[in-house]
Formats: sequence, structure tokens, C-alpha cells
Amino acid sequence: MRTYERAGLWIAVSLAIVVALDLRIPERAATAQPTNQIIRVATVDMFQLLESMIDSDRYKPARDARDAEIKSKYDAILAELKSLETKIQLIPQGTPEFQTTMSQGQAKEMERQQFAQQVGRDQDAFVASQVKEAYALVHAAVNESAAALGYTHVFTTRTSATNMKGDSLAPVMQEILARPLVRTSTTDDITDKVRVRLGLPEKAASTDDAGAANGGR
Repeated sequence: MRTYERAGLWIAVSLAIVVALDLRIPERAATAQPTNQIIRVATVDMFQLLESMIDSDRYKPARDARDAEIKSKYDAILAELKSLETKIQLIPQGTPEFQTTMSQGQAKEMERQQFAQQVGRDQDAFVASQVKEAYALVHAAVNESAAALGYTHVFTTRTSATNMKGDSLAPVMQEILARPLVRTSTTDDITDKVRVRLGLPEKAASTDDAGAANGGR
């Protein structure tokens, strides 16, 4: 897989890290609460909301522009490399021109490898910055929605366990970590309310939603 094609995979990797490492945004120190406070608990699918945010017009166009720029530069390097490969096939071996062209080809291949490595580092940092900013916005919206609805605590979880798509250990474990609560009331899930607050498009119905409606059975 070529380098610019791999760039888009950083989004999925970053999202998995957010869930697996339970990324937190620093908050102000908690204030003392009355001992007779009524505890009301809500749940929210932070992973789903974060995915929607990352794929929204706020972030996706910038990634698409970077991908297009990377592809253009990478294609240019490949074209030069191909030209040198074609040229060397027409030059008699052992001649000075052959040696010069071979050196140019080796230098161009080194340039391609270095470009690929740098792109990987740059894309990692760029997407990580998008994910961190998006998480902060979702985090704030969850707190605002919970306060408006009278909830005192919010847990992040996915209510359904019927639509896990992983086919190897790592993705399966990431999906399990996205569901820390085994049982919860779907009536106290505020994901859709937070989605509205963030101005995100309505999520299309899926088998995962159907499983949630059945209490994850």
C-alpha cells in the first residue's frame, strides 16, 4: 500500500487510541457536593460522536486537502523514479552514464523512502491534533447536555455487543474496551442529544442501533 493511501488509516488508529487509553481532557477541581444529592447517571457513546466529529466538515476537508497534496508529491517522485528506471534499461552497462543514472535512481529511491517516513510522522501528529480538539468539543457538549437534563454523572459506553466487527484480537479488544458498562438503561443514553447540540448529522440506523434498542441482547 502506498504512503498516501496509508494516511487515511491514521484516523482509525487515533480513534482506537482515544478509546483504549481513555483519553481525558483536564477539568477544574471537583467542588464539594451536598451529601443528600440525588445521583442521576447517563451514558453516552463518545466513540460514535468522536467518529462523527472527525468525519464532519469541520475536520475532513483539511485531511482531504493534505491527502491530495501528499498524493501529488508522492506521484511526482514515483514518476521521476520510473523515468530513471526506463532510462537505465536503454544505457549500456559499464558506461559512465550507466553508473551516473544508477546513482540518480538510488538517490531518488532514498528520497521516496524518506518522504514516506516523514509523511507518516506528519500525518500522525496532524490527525492526533484533530482528535484531541474534537474530543474536547464532544466532552464539553456532553457536560452541557448532562447539566441541562439533570444528570450528575455520565459514563461513556456502547450499549450493544451484538455488532462487533473485529476479526482478530486487537480490534476485538478495542471494541470490548469501548463497552465498559455491561448493563445500562437505554432511556438514559444522551448520545443523540449531544449529537444535536454539536450540530452533527443524524446517525443512520444500523444493526448496532437495533441491538441497543434490545438492551444489547
